[in-house]
Amino acid sequence: MLRLFSFTIFLLFTNPATAYSTFTIGGLYDAVFPASPSFNGQINHGNLTYKSYEYTDEQNLIFFVATYQVNQRHFKKSDVRAALKNFVKGQSIAGEITSLRYQKIGGHEAVIYSMDQPYEGWTIRKYSVSCYKDGRFLTWTVQDIVSLSKQNAKLIFQQYLPYFSVR
Repeated sequence: MLRLFSFTIFLLFTNPATAYSTFTIGGLYDAVFPASPSFNGQINHGNLTYKSYEYTDEQNLIFFVATYQVNQRHFKKSDVRAALKNFVKGQSIAGEITSLRYQKIGGHEAVIYSMDQPYEGWTIRKYSVSCYKDGRFLTWTVQDIVSLSKQNAKLIFQQYLPYFSVR
């Protein structure tokens, strides 16, 4: 009886959104989400196409987004960092980059960055990693809304960044 009571209490106080798992995105890379991300759409930008997947933790107002470039655009090895920097600049047109650092992930050039983006009187904080592999940009982002979200996207991003990997 005590076991049943303890298990019931456990279920009442367990937040299902905290049971994060790794999901494969487009067969290209792995990223962490609270549950299976849904296809969000396809964006065409010039001659490049990007696919986007997302999951919203509605209880905590935390947003998880994964995008990847469908078609390939190759850069010389010496130009990849500049391409990553331009990629981040393109993402921050409506916001401000608050941090940026480069590192390798699985032997591939990557940039880890954060930005603040104003939206209808609120500030959205975005924490992202973008990796360049085989002519594609692969990105995973965790976002929150200042003063509205119940959890901190930065802490979630930092905790699960080590599980971001390219295939």
